[in-house]
Amino acid sequence: MRVGINILPLRNAHAARGSGTYLRLLLQAFSLFDKNNIYYQFLSFRDLPDIDCIHYPFFDPFFFTMPFIKNKPVVVTVHDLIPLVYPKHFPAGIRGSIAWRIQKWKLQRVSAIITDSFASKNDIVRIVHVPDANVHVVPIAPDPSFTPTYDRSVKKKYRLPDEYLLYVGDVNWNKNIPTMLRAMRNIDIPLVLVGKAFLNVSIQEVQEIERIIDKEGLKKKIITLGFVETDELKSIYSFARLTLCLSYAEGFGFPIVESMACGTPCVVSNVSSPVEIAGPSVLVNPWSIEDVVRGIRIALQKDKEKEGKKALSWVKQFTWRRVVDETTTVYNSVI
Repeated sequence: MRVGINILPLRNAHAARGSGTYLRLLLQAFSLFDKNNIYYQFLSFRDLPDIDCIHYPFFDPFFFTMPFIKNKPVVVTVHDLIPLVYPKHFPAGIRGSIAWRIQKWKLQRVSAIITDSFASKNDIVRIVHVPDANVHVVPIAPDPSFTPTYDRSVKKKYRLPDEYLLYVGDVNWNKNIPTMLRAMRNIDIPLVLVGKAFLNVSIQEVQEIERIIDKEGLKKKIITLGFVETDELKSIYSFARLTLCLSYAEGFGFPIVESMACGTPCVVSNVSSPVEIAGPSVLVNPWSIEDVVRGIRIALQKDKEKEGKKALSWVKQFTWRRVVDETTTVYNSVI
């Protein structure tokens, strides 16, 4: 089988986000675990040789992320449709609304859709109006390099305290950063924030984060690191007491499985896709500051070593070999 894979997410702003990470790890996994098929990376369909199937591993409802291609089976990965589930928080504008109508029309005509979770699948079936059988759930996995790692030079470099909570990710509304920060008023351990967007003060959400930190008197309790490379991030995960993922909605939740792969337990939202991969994590209501505080306190009372072993055992089921097997099954089903 000859498969063309569009690599646009590796060439734009999504390269450092979840969709770019997914594509990078997927391509690596194909080279490691699939010796039966040939994969061609492309930006323009015109650059492709004769192929059996085309895979667009990224979908944006408000931008033209895929052309309409005739006479070839097309598979599209839709990580989530959160902007359409919560339109008030992700205004599309006139151009975005027009783009969505066209993108939706195209999505209804592809051969198959891959998504990361059943929560996303339910949204896709409901919003796009495609048959349930056309949407295939393929849970993704952490980067295999994420393992328990305790490099004290990393801890020293970033001046990390002996104990801290950790958040890794973006600042979008669905990430629920304000609730997490307000919960920190009642938690004695500092919170470390990792993510490129936290240092961009021109972003409206970052401005709100700064206001909350000032208003709640959290300056001494919040440590902002910005972007961190994987080699250092795995130590930051490993040294953390807990990782927090309090999102209102996610397509999957990379930081949850990354943290567990490093032996660090999590406090996770009891809604959307995070609950599907939470395993031994403590679940909380992300809409309630009080419940978030309760969950963090419960998690802190537990023995990290024991909970870390549970996390390591649970996360073993999320592998890139499995992703390759299930993705190629979808390819074969459309040819």
